[in-house]
Amino acid sequence: MTTPPPLPQVLPPSLPTKRRQIPTVVYCLFFSLLFAVNAGLTYRQAVTRFPNNSATAVGYVQGGLLVPLVIAAGVACIWKQNRGFRGVVRVLFWVSLITLFGKISQFAGPARSWPNKPAAGNAGSALQLLTGHHQPGVPERERSA
Repeated sequence: MTTPPPLPQVLPPSLPTKRRQIPTVVYCLFFSLLFAVNAGLTYRQAVTRFPNNSATAVGYVQGGLLVPLVIAAGVACIWKQNRGFRGVVRVLFWVSLITLFGKISQFAGPARSWPNKPAAGNAGSALQLLTGHHQPGVPERERSA
């Protein structure tokens, strides 16, 4: 009886090379930096809009910066289900970068001045026409024949 010929040895295919990824720590650091810059710019914008009212400025920062980031984090948690912390941090980084570009474009654009004009003397005349009653402090309208 003869021995069978040896089987050729087949090597398994090599694994595909993994792309180099930016480490999560780098995304976290850049997100923190962008968040701090965005908060500073938003606070500066709020202080110029509402001088001598720091509570309103803090609320402006919360509404203009934290609310979009919380919404983005909520969407990222649903969209990136079971993908871990890295996916959420990447989304927060990109949202912060987009928010920063929005802030820069606001500062680069023409400065808007808010009018500081009191209301006209006949500001309540439209309501008077509806009700037919005279309001104190508003001059009587002349009636045409």
